[in-house]
Amino acid sequence: MRVALGSISLGCMIFVAATSFARAQDVSAVVRNFRQVAISPDGTHVAWVEPVTGGGGGSAIYVQDLKSSGSQARRISAASDGSGAHEGDVSWSADSKQLAFLSDAAGDGQSELYVAQVDGAARKLTNLKGFLSHPAWSADGTTLAILFTENAPRAAGPLMPMTPETGLVDSKVYEQRLTTVEVASGAVRQLSPPDMYVYEYDWSPDSKDFALIAGPRRGGFQLVRRSGLPAGPGGR
Repeated sequence: MRVALGSISLGCMIFVAATSFARAQDVSAVVRNFRQVAISPDGTHVAWVEPVTGGGGGSAIYVQDLKSSGSQARRISAASDGSGAHEGDVSWSADSKQLAFLSDAAGDGQSELYVAQVDGAARKLTNLKGFLSHPAWSADGTTLAILFTENAPRAAGPLMPMTPETGLVDSKVYEQRLTTVEVASGAVRQLSPPDMYVYEYDWSPDSKDFALIAGPRRGGFQLVRRSGLPAGPGGR
């Protein structure tokens, strides 16, 4: 019962924060379309993603301070000019001071990994080519993990539109791999084997290992434990 009441209370806080933001922006409709919501681990902030109406479209990330009822939501963006980029996949660091997210603000529709302080500017970590998703922090805050499909011409997933086949049809298989990015240096390392597709993953509490749901190219999947992070920041 305590868990249920806690969930209801937390949901009310998110609704109140979003409603206050809508009223502050003089938006007549209270109902809004939210694509993602994430509470900071210390419970003091909530981040959410919503579509951008008008202009170039896209999606935007906002952060609301839950400690103060009069605080205004702040937009977190990699677009310095406030243009309509597609931004989302937010993930809080364990200390609740940083927010990782994906954004295609750099252009060409390519999403990259960014990190922003709650009250600061965004910093770009990667320069990759392909599809990125599901960023998650290590408990020590030194490393971010992502799922990365290198050189993929489209987003992964059975519900995503296929790439039109023109000219010589390419039979190349693009594997989604577990990849780590050092927060300090931006160094990228692909951990899972190149012939294994990773569907989901999670960090171990000590930041030394991962649990994966993954499978080979030819059918089937299994639960896998993966260890051996690179030495240095984020590794052991």
